[in-house]
Amino acid sequence: MQSKWLQDIKEGTELLSRTRNAWQVVKHNFKQAFIDYAVKEKVQDKLHKLRMKEGNIDQYIADFQLLAMDTNVDLDELTVLQLFYFGLLTGLAEKCIFNDSLNDFDSWAKAAQKNQRSWLLLQTLKRKVGNNPPPQ
Repeated sequence: MQSKWLQDIKEGTELLSRTRNAWQVVKHNFKQAFIDYAVKEKVQDKLHKLRMKEGNIDQYIADFQLLAMDTNVDLDELTVLQLFYFGLLTGLAEKCIFNDSLNDFDSWAKAAQKNQRSWLLLQTLKRKVGNNPPPQ
């Protein structure tokens, strides 16, 4: 098909856009033939399945933002915020809900980071105190 189109361009029976040369058109058409039309759906599926792992809140936030950007969704939309907090560790999500006023993605992300930091400090303190109980 591209060969016939190029022949028509050469013979002058087909007009070429002024903004593109023949190679650009062929290259574009070639890429279009191999585009995965389900890319957006696959990324949305990844976004729905994304969960915070190993207590790494910063990685979870970064991954969530990238996937949301790839699907072209608004991070502050209610359903997107729900996806975000459903992916948090349950205890962390509960702390965020009860301790902070959350109305957009940035407030959720900051609350999750703050509460995760507090949880990590508490775990460190418990380990220290557990090994060396204070004198009575």
